[in-house]
Amino acid sequence: MVRVRLSATRDRTSWKELLNHMTTIPHPPHRIPVLGDLLSLNWTTPTQHEADLVAELGGIYERKILRDSLVIVGDAKLAEQACSEEEWSRALVGPGAYLRRMMPKGLFTVKSSDPTWGTVREALRPAFDQQAMRRYHGAMAEVIAELVEYLRAHDGSPVPIHDLMTRLTVEIIASAGFGYRSGGFDTKIADDLFLTGIRDVLEWSSAEPNRPPLISELGAAERRRKADDAIARVRGPVVELVERRRNDDDPDAKDILASLLPTDLPPDVIADQAVTFLFAGHETTAALLEAAIFYLTTPDGGAERHARIAQEAGDLAATGVEYTDIPKRRWTQQFLRECLRLHPPAPGFFRIAKLDTKLGPHYIRKGTVVFVLALAAQRDRASWGDDAAAFDPNRFDRGRDLGWNRPFGTGPRDCIGRVFAMHEATFVLGQLAGEFDIAAVQPTNEITMIERATLRPAPRDYTFTARENRS
Repeated sequence: MVRVRLSATRDRTSWKELLNHMTTIPHPPHRIPVLGDLLSLNWTTPTQHEADLVAELGGIYERKILRDSLVIVGDAKLAEQACSEEEWSRALVGPGAYLRRMMPKGLFTVKSSDPTWGTVREALRPAFDQQAMRRYHGAMAEVIAELVEYLRAHDGSPVPIHDLMTRLTVEIIASAGFGYRSGGFDTKIADDLFLTGIRDVLEWSSAEPNRPPLISELGAAERRRKADDAIARVRGPVVELVERRRNDDDPDAKDILASLLPTDLPPDVIADQAVTFLFAGHETTAALLEAAIFYLTTPDGGAERHARIAQEAGDLAATGVEYTDIPKRRWTQQFLRECLRLHPPAPGFFRIAKLDTKLGPHYIRKGTVVFVLALAAQRDRASWGDDAAAFDPNRFDRGRDLGWNRPFGTGPRDCIGRVFAMHEATFVLGQLAGEFDIAAVQPTNEITMIERATLRPAPRDYTFTARENRS
């Protein structure tokens, strides 16, 4: 459980109302005096466990461990209330707070009160407009074409999709955003110091805030030392890249890094942004593509989905696909949006009450931190209907009422790269479905997710058998 200290701040709420808040918000069963809800925690899959508790306890409940408290919201209406910028703001706690060690002033981890955030956000706006996306499309096409050639060379052989999608999305963001390539598809993840560094930092940032408070300090120094070693493996090549680009001063460079270099930001802060995009720009999209490939290969409905996406992609090879072709793949985008609804790579986000307020009938003190569990709220039957847990891309058809959906966060701190990510995922999935017959080595209808700061499908193997008659 993420540990958050109870606020002692009172504004306009009466003690009677506050007492009502403390006694009416449900809590997990088997609460123990002093220790609180320690027995009901799950250290391996914490957010999935909390989603199960939402089904059991209702759309809002409170966790207490010793003096630490956290309110979890999985009801769509209450989640929408917590997204109000008038009464709530973003809170940097949990894994995000630990990720600050790797990128202290990155766009994702810098505090909203820090002027750096506004400077970086404004500098990056042109880097994600339509003109920029047209340039990135060409870089994506080159990497996707290389992926297709790699899979043709391994035609019909089992491929570990977890590693392959990691490599693919890193290559795309590195090429499109920073003008370099980090390696080839034949490079094993285990031999890549940068990617193993990111993996180790993700695992550390996910595990640390969920450790039992009574024993969290045991071995903490050694874990921090290992995390710092991993961070050095990540930041080292990025700092070198930033320094090289600063010295080159290429006036023709038009990528994410080129948007930051002319600013007055110090080199280490620019490096923080590069680390942020290389990390967040690959991990979440890789998770989305893994989930998408899973749903193309399920015994129930996978073949039909595969055929529809392949038909929508047409017969063009990656390098023949134009930027304007991608928005036309509407059903592919609906398919991806449904993957994000059921399996958001960022399973939730933290909000802090800016004043005494309410969530539904419950009074909430100023300073109270709430975890908006998107994983649960995006499956709320009151919002999405009785079939909310079922995979159905058609629920995103034009004209249909949509339920609560925030896979990219909320407010001014939402994901600035969401258009990039959706364009990339739509492009990749269409090409793979069109070029290959994709099959799971062990087909199943039940997806298993792992947690390491993000929510991502467990590693699985797939075969890609090339089709003919591609132009």
